[in-house]
Formats: sequence, structure tokens, C-alpha cells
Amino acid sequence: MFALSMSCVCRVLCAVRVRACACRVVWCCVQILNFALTLELLDSRFFVEGLNNFTAADFEAAGFPNTTFGFITRIRDNELAHASALQSAIRSDLLPWPLPPHRH
Repeated sequence: MFALSMSCVCRVLCAVRVRACACRVVWCCVQILNFALTLELLDSRFFVEGLNNFTAADFEAAGFPNTTFGFITRIRDNELAHASALQSAIRSDLLPWPLPPHRH
């Protein structure tokens, strides 16, 4: 939901800016979305790898409650969903495509 809201904000900003500034605004939005995507991919990878290397029994043997593995699984799924939503927003028509050339 955050990714879609952010994309909508970017689209509105791009629409109301003068044409000379639109390029910079669009690239800024894309950079923000890509940065957020990078963080979500790191988060999801952390949980995916952790769950691939440990079982529910491992968590229980380490003294964690028997609900810990399920809780971490839900966190992993949530992080994967965040990454997927950001990828969809970046590829969607919420941002003007094709992107104008980037100018510093």
C-alpha cells in the first residue's frame, strides 16, 4: 500500500510541476522507490535465508516460544509482499513511462 501511495504522490507531483522540473521530480520518485525496494529486498532476503537455515525445532531448542517460527514466517511473507508491491509500482503506469532522460 505504501508503494502505491508513494507512486500516486509522485505522479501528482510530476503533473503539477512545470515541464522543466518534471524530469527531476520523476527521477527523484524512481530513485526513492528503488531505494525502498532495495531495503525490502534486503529485509526479505534476511528472513528467507534464516528460515532456510533453521527449523521450528531449532528455535524451540534455542529457548524461543513454539510460535516464533510461524511469526518469523509471517514477517518474511510480509517483506516479500512489500518488495513485490514496490516492483509493481515501479513497473506500472503510475509513473510516466517512458521516463524522460535524467539531467543533473
